[in-house]
Amino acid sequence: MVTSKRLLVIVFAALFPIILFSQQKSYKVVCDKITKELKVVEAGNHSPNLIPVKAGFPYAAVARDWIKKSYPDNKCNPDNLNSGTKKEEQPTPGVTNQNTQQQIQKQNSTAGNQSYSQTKSKKRRYKNTSFVAMLLIHNMNEVLGVAESNLGSGLALEQLIGQNDYYLGTGAHFNAYSLKHGGDKFDTYMFKFPVFAGYRIRAGYFLVSFDAGVFISTKLNFFDEEYERFLRADLAKSTSYSFFPRIRVGLQGFQLEGGAQLGLSDVVENRKKLNVYFVGLRFYF
Repeated sequence: MVTSKRLLVIVFAALFPIILFSQQKSYKVVCDKITKELKVVEAGNHSPNLIPVKAGFPYAAVARDWIKKSYPDNKCNPDNLNSGTKKEEQPTPGVTNQNTQQQIQKQNSTAGNQSYSQTKSKKRRYKNTSFVAMLLIHNMNEVLGVAESNLGSGLALEQLIGQNDYYLGTGAHFNAYSLKHGGDKFDTYMFKFPVFAGYRIRAGYFLVSFDAGVFISTKLNFFDEEYERFLRADLAKSTSYSFFPRIRVGLQGFQLEGGAQLGLSDVVENRKKLNVYFVGLRFYF
């Protein structure tokens, strides 16, 4: 994609020969005997049907502006011009060039201010605080050695740091895992605290974010004390760690996300590591 700076260089390179060539010419205002209207022609045009009115203009646009101010109706009388009632006027070169330069500088200044204003208006601040609700697919049954895993759920609050495209972040997650054993259903849960870094790409109001980091998780807990007593001897005595990559796609206010949590240490000693795959909807405020 061509950036605005490159586009400006290309346009300037294309217009420079035209500007340079035009500066070597001068223009004059003439009265056409046939149409009785004022026209702008090159100074070297000496057609017998054209009566000079005012000459010495460095740019055709300046000559046309002079016509608008001096002859709003763009009409002229060839007889009066021929009889000398209206003599050809020569603009003072220094004054004309000075006025032209002032107009060009003013236009450049206005264009620069408009460009800066547009750039400033396009630069929007990111919303860095978010809440997310998730569905979890997990292998907690293999971690605990029970019969079956059902879908889990998660809630999280996260805070990003920085207004750049790259960012750091942290937060707090609550994950609940549904299980089934011996015909009975029960649930376990963990609190997770992430530390991560990422990068976001914005196109208009559309936003895509990629990030990755590490979860520091609390010990596994049970909603049902009976299962907690049954599995207490196997439970790990310390926190666990997991690595997570994820992607988010959507608008500034809300985004769909997906990712994985891959176990780096045991949740339950000498059992399989906990792996979780998740999808969620994140809201920014």
